[in-house]
Amino acid sequence: MILRLFLLTVGLFHLCLAQTFDVATIRASTFQAADGEGNGRERIEISGDTLTMRNVTLRSCIGWAYSLQDFQISGALGVDRFDITAKAPSTSTAPAMRAMLGTLLRERFNLAFHRDSRELPSLALVVAKGGPKLKLSSEDAPGVLQPKKSAMMAQHATMAEFVGTLSGPLRTPVLDKTGLTERYDFTVDLSSYKPGEQPEMISIIMSALREQLGLNLESHKERVEILVIDHVDKNPSEN
Repeated sequence: MILRLFLLTVGLFHLCLAQTFDVATIRASTFQAADGEGNGRERIEISGDTLTMRNVTLRSCIGWAYSLQDFQISGALGVDRFDITAKAPSTSTAPAMRAMLGTLLRERFNLAFHRDSRELPSLALVVAKGGPKLKLSSEDAPGVLQPKKSAMMAQHATMAEFVGTLSGPLRTPVLDKTGLTERYDFTVDLSSYKPGEQPEMISIIMSALREQLGLNLESHKERVEILVIDHVDKNPSEN
């Protein structure tokens, strides 16, 4: 019994170590957009043992760390953007990197929060009649999504990752109800559609998704998890 408790304690100790970066630097982003285009230049990449985040807001960091969309994070987080480079003890998976980023946010930004749930009107991404028009990715790697004014580009991305990109321009929660679990490479080209404001943008994106990807957006209401920010420092402790 004593040996079992000892082994359990050792296992938990190593788990905690696995959720901490060896070294991490956080600096103010060199690109602080005042024109609202900053989110189009956000990048989050994993390469071996290194997590690189460029031009990210605290909201983006928290969302990535806890696999949440913007609408699932409640609290004032400011608009400052950061460049973060963090090195893990060894080559790590995306879930492990997310856990380590959560630890980093708690240590360097004094992030504190509690969880809640709310029923929200939303949109559900579903497969359209005729089936999806998606190209399977040849690489099983973390998804890279680049939203722009005239296109949404995705490399080896899951539908769960893609809906997070949609919720921003649509200004409403988007839930993945496609049932698709693979990774895909695709581009949603919006350049041939007439530009407009809400609610025209919803119609434009809906048409593009249906025609180019074989996907639909449907009105939906569901109880979703919300992360409520209790405290966060707007600037991190020193590197």
